[in-house]
Amino acid sequence: MTRVSRRSFLGLSFAAAVTWSVGEAVPAEAGGPDAVARLFQIRGGRRAEEVFPQSVASGDPAPDGAVLWTRVAPDAARATPTVAYEIAADPAFASPLVRGVATAEESRDFTVKVRVAAQALKPWRTYHYRFIVGGTASRTGRFRTLPAPGASLSGLRFGYISCQDYTNGYYTALRHLAEEDVDFIVHLGDYIYETTGDSSFQNAQVRTIELPSGRTRAETLDDYRALYKVYRSDPDLQRLHERFTMIQIWDDHEFANDTYGAYDTDTEDEQANYA
Repeated sequence: MTRVSRRSFLGLSFAAAVTWSVGEAVPAEAGGPDAVARLFQIRGGRRAEEVFPQSVASGDPAPDGAVLWTRVAPDAARATPTVAYEIAADPAFASPLVRGVATAEESRDFTVKVRVAAQALKPWRTYHYRFIVGGTASRTGRFRTLPAPGASLSGLRFGYISCQDYTNGYYTALRHLAEEDVDFIVHLGDYIYETTGDSSFQNAQVRTIELPSGRTRAETLDDYRALYKVYRSDPDLQRLHERFTMIQIWDDHEFANDTYGAYDTDTEDEQANYA
């Protein structure tokens, strides 16, 4: 059973990364020009889905960048823990604008989450990004930067979603939303459900999830990681993340249903309720 304090949780939120604009001198901490060049070589041999099982995502847009995210398969990360990422205006990455490197660490469940802010990225533009590990590139994602402060816009288009209970149905609507002409996706919360078999509202059980703890309600860090890995394995949700930057807030099911009760599961009574 893995438990995590608030301080540790905040420390896990972002991975240390080195980012630079193409044309600048490669920072020494990135490993030097020759070593860095090898990190960006795409040699093939493994499918993107094998190395990046949860694909890619972007969020928290800014006028000069966004947060980029991926998760590397444990075997690939242990073999090559250094993860390269690059951003370009074109989907073929013929002329990358920004490059960087980070590390996929086991303490973060081999996830990489970096905030990119670069002068090479301009407000109100669409960019393409990808990660590279051991010669394999992830699927390509897109993100859009925010308008410059004070800019006048003719329009702004949002798609919004909420309450995506994996066990109660499929994400067909997300597949269609991924094809819409919008600027950003706003997720209003309940990205995950902390319960996997609550009899009061999860009777359908179209898809099942088994938590490491063996319970029907997430108790530990391992349980929550398992939930996110399962949810982000859905191809329709992956497609939506690949296509659009998501602006996301939390709601109750990220923690506890309705959040009005006493959810201290260390007590015998509460353990019986959620066994």
